[in-house]
Amino acid sequence: MPQTTRMWLRRLIALSMVVAMATMVMRAATGGSQMETGHVAEDFMAVLDDGSRFELSAQATVLTFWASWCAPCRVEAPILNELHASGAMVVGVSLDPDDMPGVIDKARDMGIRYRVVAGRQDLVQRFRVHAVPSTFVIAADGTVVFARAGVADEQQLRDALARAQAH
Repeated sequence: MPQTTRMWLRRLIALSMVVAMATMVMRAATGGSQMETGHVAEDFMAVLDDGSRFELSAQATVLTFWASWCAPCRVEAPILNELHASGAMVVGVSLDPDDMPGVIDKARDMGIRYRVVAGRQDLVQRFRVHAVPSTFVIAADGTVVFARAGVADEQQLRDALARAQAH
């Protein structure tokens, strides 16, 4: 095997090990697997991109964790926009390391029209998020009726939202 090929192979193996270790550390830091259906989410308050105050316990909510560098988040954004347009409370928690103006700019660049919140590490830990997008549908009493790491389809979210509203 040529010297250059061995060097690139070693680098690829080293990079794979770093990614695997980072994933393990992230999962350990966030408590393992993500919060699941049936768990009760602790209430929290946040200031949204429009300056309004949001409380989780106020109504059934679709809560999604996203990042501007996340391709699957771009796939899910139009689905969440549709839910928002139909009157559902949809809140996106940005995992980008920006302040609110930066988050707003990135959200608008992605076509996001639902409410957004600048990164909240406490929420990442509380919901044990280890992948983006991670989306939860939560009833007003805090019961998680839907939890998904990865892109959720519109029908799944609409069904879960109906369950949350009836809860």
